[in-house]
Amino acid sequence: MKARLSPAEFAVFVLGQRLYPWQVEVLEAVGAGKPTALCAANGSGKTASVIATLILWFLDSFPKGRCPVTSGSWMQVRQQLWPALRRYRERFPGWRWAPSACEVSTPQGGRAVGFATNEAGRAEGWHGTPDAPVMYVVDEAKSVQDEIFTAVDRCTTQFKLYASSAGGAAGQHFRCFHEDAALFYRVRVTAFDCPHIAREKIEFLKAKYGEDSAQYRSIVLSEWTEGSDLLIVPPELLRRALECPPAARAGQCFSFSDFAAGRDENAVAVRCGNSIRLVEAWRDDDTVRMRRKVVRLQEALGVPAVRAWGDGSGAGRNVLQDMAEEGFRMRAFLGGAPSEDRENYQDLNADAWFGFARDLRAGKLRLEGVDGETFRQLTCRRMEWDRKGRLRCEPKEVMRARGLHSPDRADAVVGAWWAGRRMLYGEGDGVVLPVSVPENPFAAPETPWLSPF
Repeated sequence: MKARLSPAEFAVFVLGQRLYPWQVEVLEAVGAGKPTALCAANGSGKTASVIATLILWFLDSFPKGRCPVTSGSWMQVRQQLWPALRRYRERFPGWRWAPSACEVSTPQGGRAVGFATNEAGRAEGWHGTPDAPVMYVVDEAKSVQDEIFTAVDRCTTQFKLYASSAGGAAGQHFRCFHEDAALFYRVRVTAFDCPHIAREKIEFLKAKYGEDSAQYRSIVLSEWTEGSDLLIVPPELLRRALECPPAARAGQCFSFSDFAAGRDENAVAVRCGNSIRLVEAWRDDDTVRMRRKVVRLQEALGVPAVRAWGDGSGAGRNVLQDMAEEGFRMRAFLGGAPSEDRENYQDLNADAWFGFARDLRAGKLRLEGVDGETFRQLTCRRMEWDRKGRLRCEPKEVMRARGLHSPDRADAVVGAWWAGRRMLYGEGDGVVLPVSVPENPFAAPETPWLSPF
């Protein structure tokens, strides 16, 4: 029995390739059985140099194995991937190459099949064993529907790769690098990591679109940009804050509670020094049981009522009043009240959200225990402007119309940040405009608008 080579060794010693460091990293991660996500600049060669190499290695190493390869583009499979595979067909004389279909098989029954589909049922049914494993590859994953990825999850795979260039800030490939980052080995490749991409082309793209443009950042820097310019907390910003947190700094603890009164989620978050974490989020139709749980959580955290804040708008007003009558008098946060910086922000909600984003950019906050749902809620809210040109948060009704849930967890985390700032520094904490805000479409003030708050 021949010794099994790793994918990178196979590429060098069998296929005669010369690999870039990032190609070695991706090949070895997939070969080690790690679910791997690759985001590579346009023209990096991910399909011909990485995916094709992996398929050849897989069939050579596991002759009974099966490798389904799907893509957001059938042209990608037929005109790029399969020609890249066929270039090496003479090295594997026993393999059978289907003349008209994207399929190659081994004498032992193993095979690789390329297809593109919008039907989840066609992507299911691949179940591997130790003797006949399955390697599932999704190319141009940014264009593949979530239902297809769910179908892939239903399969029993031993090797997995989701590869694509960057696209819109949505979809499973995007989530692999953000809220689902802990589930994948991630490699991001810019054009600067690919010596074969001419620097003249990079400079041309920079001159044509601008270094800060969505096009340049997507094509060259492999950044997800579509729609992210209007997000208060872009996913890239939150991901950087989670991956490179500042050192923990001790300090007083403050809490914030967001009340749903049975509709959405109740959420409690705490800030201690520069560290913020979501303590718990839950649903409960019984408001008495809910508020007693909130009080128990404050006691367990060691946060006295004087440093505990709660959402005092809507149903939260009655919750806080009932708590006070029962002996725990929390402070009320009225998000619709005028901002401390009335020239730039419509209300306290905007004050809190944009200030939170500002401190994230400055590397001041240490966020702990951010799960996938909290990540999504923190990074889906858009900025808007009122008729006076002041920044405000996207209303929750508009978010619901976009198919998003109420960001209760995010409100609690942001509220905990605000509570600490408010009580430590008072109202004179200065203007908290985020570092990057699109041009104000209301730069010239119009007729004063009466705020409903």
